[in-house]
Amino acid sequence: MSTMTVPEIFSALHQRGLVADPLPPELPVRPLGTPWYVRVMAGFGAWLGGLFLLASLMTLFSVVFNSPGGMVVLGLGVLAGAFFIYRIAGDSEALQQLALGCSMAGQFSLGFGAEDLFHLGTVHLAGFLFLLQVALVLLMSSALHRFLSAWFAALAGYYFLFQMHALALGAAALAVAVTWLWLNEPAWTAARRAALWRPVGYALALAFLFWEAPFSVLNWTLDWRHENVAPVVPPWCGVLAYALCLMATVGVLARRLAAQKTAVWIAAALLLSVAGWFAPGLLAALLVLILGQAAGKRALIGVALLAAIWYLGAYYYQMQITLLQKSGVMLATGAVLIALRFALSAFWPEKKA
Repeated sequence: MSTMTVPEIFSALHQRGLVADPLPPELPVRPLGTPWYVRVMAGFGAWLGGLFLLASLMTLFSVVFNSPGGMVVLGLGVLAGAFFIYRIAGDSEALQQLALGCSMAGQFSLGFGAEDLFHLGTVHLAGFLFLLQVALVLLMSSALHRFLSAWFAALAGYYFLFQMHALALGAAALAVAVTWLWLNEPAWTAARRAALWRPVGYALALAFLFWEAPFSVLNWTLDWRHENVAPVVPPWCGVLAYALCLMATVGVLARRLAAQKTAVWIAAALLLSVAGWFAPGLLAALLVLILGQAAGKRALIGVALLAAIWYLGAYYYQMQITLLQKSGVMLATGAVLIALRFALSAFWPEKKA
């Protein structure tokens, strides 16, 4: 059976009196938007520009900046200005970047003022900045601003929970949040909430991948260490949350795609969770990889693969065993993966067209 082009379909429908015009309507040409990576780099540039803007305001209003209360008032005023600029910016990149720069300056002013006014320590300041970033996610209408605010909220939350010896609590919360967000993407897209949840989902997924390995670099680069201090929340709670979220994700996707294989899929996820119990970063990367594949988001798939490579390298060099034993682990892992490949081919043979 030969395929018909769109003009041929409209011509046939016109001959049968089903449509008035024999030619398909011309779709409006939408201008190409700025690539996401350009917008992210512009966002980080706006954070830097916010510092310079704040320094300029300090020279102009030196009297205000001598008072912590004045800094708080000025910060709130600049944030309010950024909020209204976003409301009228529309698709103007210039106005959006201006609003982002104003927002950064307002956040710095508010943070410095609150620290001096309420005599906040670093831990309480991190908690305050976390709450501030969550509020900005809800208030600011820019996708880039929401992404950056959610990301810096995760960074502030990491420092706060690290000082509270409860990093596993943040890992579990992120695992649940990322799983819920991306499994429910069709629901919040249909409800026209994508402008809010999509940038937050990307930021939380990135923070979730960073939680196990890259963020831990801060522990020694910034001297965030606690010697011989027992964690309030044991680390296995985070790993358990990874495993449960992985099995829940696989179960939901199995019911959508192949309901009769749901038990098999969940058993496979359980087996992978047991195998990766001592390498939780791989479980996190696998969870984001599956969610990204299910949602059709190549960005999530890419960052998950990069995070897996990062974590494998970090895990390999941090293993307290000899090089000979590491070589044996790599050989055994390769043999198991090859065996799994043949087992999958035997149980699920590829259907020929």
